[in-house]
Amino acid sequence: MLVWDGEGAVGRWRNKRAELTGHCQAFRGVLGVKVLICKPGDPEAKGLVERFHDYLETSFLPGRAFTGPDDFNSQLSGWLAAANSPGCRRTWAAQTGLSSASAMTNARQSGRVG
Repeated sequence: MLVWDGEGAVGRWRNKRAELTGHCQAFRGVLGVKVLICKPGDPEAKGLVERFHDYLETSFLPGRAFTGPDDFNSQLSGWLAAANSPGCRRTWAAQTGLSSASAMTNARQSGRVG
C-alpha cells in the first residue's frame, strides 16, 4: 500500500471519495498496490506519512541499490525487522533524578557492574 498526503499529482478527494490521477492509476497498476490518499484536514495522518518518509530517506535509503520493487520490499522488510528488534533500541541518556544507590542498583541488575 502506498500512502500519500493528498498531492495533486497523485489524486484528490471528490464527493467524499479519493480519486486518483490517470498517471497514479497506471503506476499503481504496475506495482500492483493500493493507494491511500489522506483526507483533507487530517494533519496527524500527513505528519505520520512525512515523518516516515523522512526516516526512510535518512536511515534506510542511503547507500542502497534496488533491482526492482520486490528487492526494495525485501530489503525494507529485513531492515524494519532489525531496526525494531528489542536489542537494537538503546538509550544513552543519563539517569537523571536517581540517587547514586538507585543508579548502582540499576547498573548491577543490567549486568554493567559486578
